[in-house]
Amino acid sequence: MGAFALIVGLLSTSFTTTNIPVTLREAACEAGGRLVDHAGGAIGFYFLLFTVAISLYACSQVLAGADSRSRSSGSRRCSRSRRQDEVARRPLALAAGGAVAIAFTVAFATWVGAASQDAHVSLARMLEAGANVLPTVFWFLAVGMLAFALVPRWSTGIAYGLVALSFVWELFGALVGAPGWLLDVSPLHHLALVPAQPFRLDSSAMMLAIAALASLGAVKAFARRDLAGG
Repeated sequence: MGAFALIVGLLSTSFTTTNIPVTLREAACEAGGRLVDHAGGAIGFYFLLFTVAISLYACSQVLAGADSRSRSSGSRRCSRSRRQDEVARRPLALAAGGAVAIAFTVAFATWVGAASQDAHVSLARMLEAGANVLPTVFWFLAVGMLAFALVPRWSTGIAYGLVALSFVWELFGALVGAPGWLLDVSPLHHLALVPAQPFRLDSSAMMLAIAALASLGAVKAFARRDLAGG
């Protein structure tokens, strides 16, 4: 992802209205309210794609970690509360930490590429773009963990399906004339295209609040069932 981000930065100044297909311009305009015919807009649109990729990574890590620990918990002699802590909290922390590392690596690599092309995008704004994706990533991460706690057999499909459906709906929902309240269902619809757009503090706070509640719900749900037999 860092290598791809570097390429995005290197190509950020090459986007114009003449070399971007009309359908892509319309989709980008509807999705984020800005055309991708300048460096900041192009980078902002690609960070929407990075958000999807990092969300998929986070879901894969937390589900794999939780599943591995729930299978191994029966073979270890430890208290039930300790198993709950390991199964519910440690995978969340590891996945969240990995997502943070990837987001800022992508932001820095994009800035390096853009700076080499005199794209006039500051490092501070690129780091802000990296931070901007994290509330949405944490939303998908926490909801995926909650799904694993409640319906483990369906959790993989729920976690990956939410990310995929949100992305598809974000790209094509407005194009098919969907009402605003229905577009708001997608977490990606609340994502600002930083650095082309300002950081949305209210939307980010909302995503983080939902993620915190979902994480707490996952921990509580693990506390109500026997993971060793589960």
